[in-house]
Amino acid sequence: MAVPRPGEVRLRPAVPAPGMTRAFWVSFAAFLAFVAALIPNSDLTQAGAAWRFTLMGLAAGIAWWGAVERFEALPDRSRPWIFWGVAVVLRVLLLAACPADDFWRYLWEGRIQSVGAGLNPYVFEPASPALLPLRTAWWPLINHPDWASVYPPGAQWLFSRLALLTENPLGWKLLFAGFDLAVVAVLVRLRRGADRYRTVAWYAWNPLVLYAFAGAGHYDSAMMLALVLAYAALDRAMGVGECRGRWGWPLATGILLGLAVSLKIAPVVLLPLWVFALRGRAGWLIPGLLIPFALAMFYGFPGVEVFTPLREFALRARTNDLVWWVWELIAGRRSTNTAYNAILAAVCVLLGWRFRRDPARGVLAVLGASVVLSPVFHPWYLCWVLPFACLRRSVPWMVLSVSIFGYFLLWESTPFWVAWEQPVWQRLFILIPPLYAIARARIRMAHPA
Repeated sequence: MAVPRPGEVRLRPAVPAPGMTRAFWVSFAAFLAFVAALIPNSDLTQAGAAWRFTLMGLAAGIAWWGAVERFEALPDRSRPWIFWGVAVVLRVLLLAACPADDFWRYLWEGRIQSVGAGLNPYVFEPASPALLPLRTAWWPLINHPDWASVYPPGAQWLFSRLALLTENPLGWKLLFAGFDLAVVAVLVRLRRGADRYRTVAWYAWNPLVLYAFAGAGHYDSAMMLALVLAYAALDRAMGVGECRGRWGWPLATGILLGLAVSLKIAPVVLLPLWVFALRGRAGWLIPGLLIPFALAMFYGFPGVEVFTPLREFALRARTNDLVWWVWELIAGRRSTNTAYNAILAAVCVLLGWRFRRDPARGVLAVLGASVVLSPVFHPWYLCWVLPFACLRRSVPWMVLSVSIFGYFLLWESTPFWVAWEQPVWQRLFILIPPLYAIARARIRMAHPA
């Protein structure tokens, strides 16, 4: 019996037993009910919505866990139909949820490029007086209106193309949910074996994933599609070895990784892993890595500071960090993000080298470290990690995807806490469950069955 590594506890295999099918359907019904209950509470600006949304999210996560654990109780023939039916129907259902405040920023930045005849979102912040004629009824919903865009050029190109087609939020959310379903399809393809639908259900049915893209309308699913395809291409590149002429897959993985970085800067932390894994063929990554800069030229780069707002955001922003608050609590002072980002970069390079021969573990380790060590950790950032955690069947990440619903309490002040001032108990609420899962992994390693 293989013993799992720390932090990668294998989800216990489902063995059908009497009553297991009934237990699946009970958990499944509760899961559907709690996911549906997120919709009327998804406008977090309304009084009382944040704590109700948090409770429904936690309950949905617990029920989701129970349903996926018992997925193998279903008849073989029905598993693909139920798997895809639930994945599609719940995403369609959550299209009715209130979009996150980031979504209105996407819509606005697409609007000023299309309706505004190519106005540059890196030059004009939403509050700019020059953009007054373009304001809409939803303009007040835009977050940080005094900041120019922090989204990379690939994202801006996507927003501008979407805005030419429609300014209907439903159309945008449909596309982002479609990207997410495409990620699910790639995972099903990557995961072979009789248990692939149950394994991928840890991602495809995850309440956090369902809400993040179909509900809140985060565009990160576009980046994630490029990223999982880049990983698949890297896996193929390593499979063909370094024989003469084997350049196609290295070039493909470089292009896909470059597309992912052009949409969201986060995957750049994987570059060392890609370089170390490909070794002598790493030069084929260069064309792909030029994509973000090529797209930036459409926005005036290098004359226009396309990447400056993003750099300023990385240096100044601070929300829901998982690690650094402990250090600052002990030290009694707040440090700058510069040191934290340097540590994050160094750790990602070291992990890239450590797992250069095992990209499946490497992608999870590097992306996971970048999320854990980031000074900013929003729940949808965790979705970047979850496709690879699902393939590795890593319990602590799945547990964190449930406990992270405690983050949404930040939206509202109560007699017990102030909005956006995170108390220690709330941080521990998020952290203790995954830490407990890691501790259980170590105990199982020390005392294998």
